[in-house]
Amino acid sequence: ELKEFDNELKYGNKLKQVKEIIMSSSIGYIKEGIFDSMTELTNIEYQGYSEPLCPSTLFTKTSIQYVNVPMDYCLFCGATPITKGSCGENCTYMFNHKTKELEINGGEMTDWNDVTEVPWFTQIKNIKKIVLKDVEHIGSYSFTGCSLIEEIVIPESVVSIGYGAFDECTKLSRIEYKG
Repeated sequence: ELKEFDNELKYGNKLKQVKEIIMSSSIGYIKEGIFDSMTELTNIEYQGYSEPLCPSTLFTKTSIQYVNVPMDYCLFCGATPITKGSCGENCTYMFNHKTKELEINGGEMTDWNDVTEVPWFTQIKNIKKIVLKDVEHIGSYSFTGCSLIEEIVIPESVVSIGYGAFDECTKLSRIEYKG
């Protein structure tokens, strides 16, 4: 059982080929820069990790595209992790902290009872752009409080929008519907 993931000397050049890491809660410490030699690394998932991580310092030399960390933000720099998951029937989302873009793909989004139920709730104040791809229904309260969004393009695939989906989007000044 690993307690520390901070000694790449044990693994040598094999680390350069690592593309994905899934870490369990048994990892007790991650040394800054430990992933630097993992130039092919694109995905990391932490399961039960409780210490603050800083994507901007841990992954600077990798090709990292996805980090799933069960926390709201890094205590050191304020960066938020990249998160992804399900948000309805055959519908997925991914939030990228670098671009501050929330992408929703396919299907019907859930009609939430309130904004605190949306899976990206902890990122609401960070979302600058929403990209909808093949979405048929925008769920109730889905983007309530996304105060940085200035415009949104709704694809022709959208046939319905739930109640309050864009409430409190105070900078939203342009909505384009492609249908």
